[in-house]
Amino acid sequence: MSDLLHSVSAFQVTLFLLSIGVLAWFGTQLARLFHQGDAAATFQTRTEQLVYHASPWQPSAQGESLGLFRNQIIPAWIRLPDGRQADYAGIFGTSLPEECYGIEFPQRGEVVIRPGIVYTLRMTQTSA
Repeated sequence: MSDLLHSVSAFQVTLFLLSIGVLAWFGTQLARLFHQGDAAATFQTRTEQLVYHASPWQPSAQGESLGLFRNQIIPAWIRLPDGRQADYAGIFGTSLPEECYGIEFPQRGEVVIRPGIVYTLRMTQTSA
């Protein structure tokens, strides 16, 4: 029974990564159409919104180095160009296309930056 659950989980993870790869490819194609300035294209899938960031969008590394992933330093947290901050959450096994500097999942509060480092957006506090 546990082998079956493990297989289903592995299959679900594989299917999820494959769907992200397809969405990233689609984003790459649209970014080529709108390749002027800070290209940020928003896509709505059946289940989730996806924001694709192309050049010159570039988050700045903040905090201490947590290690390396694909020869890139993993900062403990990052600051996005719009001022939002995000904390390291993990790595993403699929490489982002060369033209893609980041993919944001607003509903999940996550952003994936090149080469595939995942960050969780910090919640902003509002003053009452």
